[in-house]
Amino acid sequence: TADPRGGDYHRVFLELLQEAERHADDMAWRCAWLEACTPLLRALKLTLVMLPCLSDHLPALLPALLCALDHPAPGVKVFGLQLMLHLLANLPAPQLRWHREVLLDALLHCTVGAEPMVWPKAVKAVVATLLVLE
Repeated sequence: TADPRGGDYHRVFLELLQEAERHADDMAWRCAWLEACTPLLRALKLTLVMLPCLSDHLPALLPALLCALDHPAPGVKVFGLQLMLHLLANLPAPQLRWHREVLLDALLHCTVGAEPMVWPKAVKAVVATLLVLE
């Protein structure tokens, strides 16, 4: 089911599970997959957290955000972009400015050559980020 804020988290998890099924026999890949997904699962729970409590969770959210934005699956990238918009809306701008370079670099890599499903959300996230950080 879709989140009222526009995030289809079930689709993201479906993509993650389908990717895991494709590599079911590769134990090393599965361990790496679980390690990569753990921050995403934590981030999913934290998307329900709003100001002022979200500031306490930024150290856990930032690695998950960067992981999601760099993920090859378009659905996971879209989740990362939605998480970025959530952070922009619920964190103080000065706190985000501490991570300016990392966030802008991740968004640049996510936007350049983006799939059609990712492109509109990537542009929205880049513009929103620039408005907050600049």
